[in-house]
Amino acid sequence: DNLMSTADLLQECRDILGCAIFINSGYRCLLLNNALPGASKTSDHMKGLASDIRSPSFGSPEDIMKKLHSAGVEVDQCFCEGSWLHISKRKLGKNRMMYGYYLYDDKLKKRVFKPI
Repeated sequence: DNLMSTADLLQECRDILGCAIFINSGYRCLLLNNALPGASKTSDHMKGLASDIRSPSFGSPEDIMKKLHSAGVEVDQCFCEGSWLHISKRKLGKNRMMYGYYLYDDKLKKRVFKPI
């Protein structure tokens, strides 16, 4: 059920972008998630509610994020992280509409969220 909801979100993104999207990461089991450096212990990937995507035909992850934001796509999180865009949407409850960037803060020695 969660994977179908995520597939619907990705199709909406593809329709808005007008070109193919590539999924770098989708559902992750606990073992895989724990093996990934920096992966959240409560990642929506483990619930089948998140994907990391890219669309070279459309542009950079930032270009994709800005397009989805301007189109008003309902998300819980949509943020640039390296060479991909993380996107997730809750099935239940309110989506936070967190569009932005996760960047490493040298002073704080951790990743911090910067909204667009």
